Amino acid sequence: PDVDAQLGDAGISSVDAVAFFKEVNEAFNLSLQAEDCLQFKTLGTLAAYIDDNAG
Repeated sequence: PDVDAQLGDAGISSVDAVAFFKEVNEAFNLSLQAEDCLQFKTLGTLAAYIDDNAG
């Protein structure tokens, strides 16, 4: 995937976002909420956050 693509262009529904962040939280020991996706403009910014904060 294009890590610089805008997440908003991916067409992710709120239900998908909740499920996605649940998986991310479990995999990387984080506590992100679905509404947190608004702070990540691209997949790359989300990946950088995970890399910096994974426990």
